[in-house]
Amino acid sequence: MATDGPKAYKDMARFFTKSPLLDIGCSFGFIDNLPDSLEYVGIDPFCYVGDDHVVRYGITVEQTYELWKEKEKARPGTNFYRERFETFLPGKHFGMIVCFEVLEHYIDCQEKVEWLKQFCDRLLISVPLHEGPSGAKANGHMFDDLSEKDFPGMVQVATGYGRIFLMWDREDK
Repeated sequence: MATDGPKAYKDMARFFTKSPLLDIGCSFGFIDNLPDSLEYVGIDPFCYVGDDHVVRYGITVEQTYELWKEKEKARPGTNFYRERFETFLPGKHFGMIVCFEVLEHYIDCQEKVEWLKQFCDRLLISVPLHEGPSGAKANGHMFDDLSEKDFPGMVQVATGYGRIFLMWDREDK
């Protein structure tokens, strides 16, 4: 079950207060609800899947890249990259990292969250609520039953769209 991306971003936008903001798994870049003063960087590590992208979104990967270029021109301080976050992040720091609909695809999602924290002052993630019969996994997910207890130091800030939203803020700012 995928979220309704634009609505989820609109609902979570109240937390998007730290710049620059890195959106991991940005898809088309749901930036319409962001303050103009917020610098936005979007990367999509799963944009390389080709035909699956067309099936899921009805748009080719090439069309997504063209849409990214249009958004970069229309909104100063906006940049998109065709790179996996594991190779993009080293050597960089962001005020905030947003990671919606990504982590459940990794067997080591809890370790990924801990690794991401070193690159930001605030981390906001979403993970799926249980979506089917016990033990069932959807859409290439490694996990469909994660919760706040699976991510020490993170606090639940919302639920909706079949997901739980968790946030962490650096204490030593």
